[in-house]
Amino acid sequence: MQIEKNKEIKLQNLLSCRKKVKENEIDNEFALMGAFINEKQLNQIGGVITAVYHMDQSSGLMDMEIMIPIEHQTDDLKAYTIKPIFHLIHALHLSYQGPSTNLVEAHNKIYTYVRDNKLQPITPLYNFYNSTHGDSGDTDEALKVDLLIGINPSIL
Repeated sequence: MQIEKNKEIKLQNLLSCRKKVKENEIDNEFALMGAFINEKQLNQIGGVITAVYHMDQSSGLMDMEIMIPIEHQTDDLKAYTIKPIFHLIHALHLSYQGPSTNLVEAHNKIYTYVRDNKLQPITPLYNFYNSTHGDSGDTDEALKVDLLIGINPSIL
């Protein structure tokens, strides 16, 4: 696992859901978003992207965002929003492949790199799932995730 610097990613038309959830509710949120995409015939055109903005240790609630690139838009969004553009620049990038149980090690590696190099994150850590997240057919070995975190380009 090699960390790369100054990465950029630009995506368009993301269905987004940001809410507070417990860890055991996350798969249900994926399923609800997938059902919504199918019902509205929005056509998912890329992997799921997740970010955790805050974790409340006492309640176990995570302020989490789930984003899914879609082909079509709709005005009937229910609890969702559309992000017309997602543009991340000056990011650190780490590719991970392996069991989901070891994904935390990749998270720790990138956070340690940020701390050791005295860098200033300006975004949460985004998980870009290259395999379809939440599919019961996926094996842990098939989990492929690109981790990206935006870094302040200023030298302070």
